[in-house]
Amino acid sequence: MAAPQQSAVPTYKETAGIPNRPNTAYYKYDDRETPGYALAKLLGALPGAAEKAEAIDEKAPSQEEQEQLAALAVMGAEKDRLRLAKGSSVFGLLRDSEGSMDAYEVNRGRRDADLFAGDLRTAYADSGLADSDDPKAFAKFVQQYQQQIFNEKLKGTDPSYYHGYVTRIGGVFEDMTKAHAGNLDSFITHKNKRAMENRIESKVAVELATGKEQDAFGTFMDSFTSAEGGGNYNAFHGNAANSNIRFTDMTIQEVLDWQSSGAWKRYGAKSSAVGKFQIIEGTLRDIVRAAGVDPNTKFTPAVQRKLIFFRLAKDRGMQDYLDGKISAEDFLDKGLAKEFAGLKMTNGKGAYDGDGLNKASHSARKTIAALMQFKDAYLRDPALVSKTDKAGKIVLNADDQADERGLVDDLDGSDAEFGVAQPEARKVAADTLIRQMEADPKLADREDLEDYMTRWRLPKADRDRVMEARDRLRTESSQKASLEERKATQEILGFADKVIRSGDADSLAEVRKRNPKVYQKLLDLQTTPADPGGLDNDGFLASANYGNPRFAEDTLTAYANGKIDQETYTTAMQQFDIRTNVKPILTMPGVKPYVDKLKLTIPGDENKSIFDAQLAIAVDDLTKANEGRRPALQDIHAAAQSVHQAITAITAGEQQSRMGRPEYQLGKQS
Repeated sequence: MAAPQQSAVPTYKETAGIPNRPNTAYYKYDDRETPGYALAKLLGALPGAAEKAEAIDEKAPSQEEQEQLAALAVMGAEKDRLRLAKGSSVFGLLRDSEGSMDAYEVNRGRRDADLFAGDLRTAYADSGLADSDDPKAFAKFVQQYQQQIFNEKLKGTDPSYYHGYVTRIGGVFEDMTKAHAGNLDSFITHKNKRAMENRIESKVAVELATGKEQDAFGTFMDSFTSAEGGGNYNAFHGNAANSNIRFTDMTIQEVLDWQSSGAWKRYGAKSSAVGKFQIIEGTLRDIVRAAGVDPNTKFTPAVQRKLIFFRLAKDRGMQDYLDGKISAEDFLDKGLAKEFAGLKMTNGKGAYDGDGLNKASHSARKTIAALMQFKDAYLRDPALVSKTDKAGKIVLNADDQADERGLVDDLDGSDAEFGVAQPEARKVAADTLIRQMEADPKLADREDLEDYMTRWRLPKADRDRVMEARDRLRTESSQKASLEERKATQEILGFADKVIRSGDADSLAEVRKRNPKVYQKLLDLQTTPADPGGLDNDGFLASANYGNPRFAEDTLTAYANGKIDQETYTTAMQQFDIRTNVKPILTMPGVKPYVDKLKLTIPGDENKSIFDAQLAIAVDDLTKANEGRRPALQDIHAAAQSVHQAITAITAGEQQSRMGRPEYQLGKQS
């Protein structure tokens, strides 16, 4: 018969009739005579088991438990997945007070975890998570493989195997999480920086495209400022190319302090003049005072232009000229030339010539032409040139001096918005400006680049990089322009040569398309030959320098200007063509020393010139006879020897003839 339901212990065999109290914990009885002892003995529970069980409950977590809990935590697994190897028990009654791990199973679990770790790392690499800044994507990845581990690989496994596997794979999850966090930081930083770079590139492009590079006044000033500061806003007297002292980074007050200190004397300067417009200290103080400009304003290129505009308009009569009250000549002589020592007045002299410091070089004709263009722009729209207040007083366009934010806000806020330090952001702005110039070299010719760099507050190192790139691109552009100009000139020379020598109509049409002025000259000479009285054919041929690279151009100019006729032009160009063709042969190491040695024995420069001309013809004939190939060395030597003998024979005969004349005979003695 079954025991009463209130009994907490199942009954077996001879113990079925043992009286029992409700909720009796039999294993707590240590009395050898009690029924509890008998039951404990039957079940194998040791005396004192209750005390040991309580001690285990109160004991701190074991090392194995701590390790497994830590591994579960880094895997994002629940705490209730903890599985430890406990001591043997029957119905919860301890036989062995301390559980122990099976070393073999632990190691087997670790080994299998290491094998799976490789698959886990491969899966992470293939997932593209390293390039993702979405935290949910990584969490989903971890959850997916966590479920695979617990629901498939560890389901029903031995606790020791379980422990070994979990503690080992937990480390793999931890390393992967740390690596992902590092990748995430790096990726986010890179992504933020790229976003910042894109914004800066866009803002720089917009500001350069929409910013007004040059107004009519700036264009006018550029027409002659090379005679002053060389166009350099950081120039000072005698140092037109200065880049070490950055006046554009100084405030007006700092510039005045530099001037008043006499620091310019240490550099050999003889005047305190600074900037593109070479403003001396006293003048700068006067302008600042009269215009009411804050001395703490930066001495930027834009400010320099505004200051000199105010000076000319207020004190040198420019406004009177623009309003038609005085002529361009009067403005030049009485105002402009007195402000800029490099300008010549209408009398051909500079206002300060002879003072030991200055010498005017810019012609009055060019200045007056620039003044007229400037006035035309003013008459079309005075507001684009000059601004006045309500009282009609000229102002320095104060509104234009306000700090245009634009890119400045992005540079100042790069830390907060993108996590990129401001110096790094400004470096990006400088790099962007350089790339913009390299993509469009015309930007390097802009005069407002320093205005932008000052507004963006670029550090000196970054500005220097931009200016170096600007100067390099300007040089490259100048060189390319020279090459293109030279190429165009050569093409015109080729077509013009065909027109003059053979009257080729197609070539004449090409000349007309490329240079109408030359076309008209050639057409005039075809219909009306040059006046014979103005020709100097013999003189031109006698002084012809066939080694001059510009010989063809000089010959065409002489013909177009009526200095030589068509026959002389053709003769000269034929000789030039021959000299050009044989030059590579006559300059060969096996030829030139031999020819030079022969020339030394020929008397007179004229005879040497004849030798050069005749030898060139001889070598050209040899080349043609050899079907355009270089003649043999011995043939060239023989030709040189033949020409040499002919000339020396002629000179010897001339000398003998001279000696036979009466004036060379000794008088007979009487």
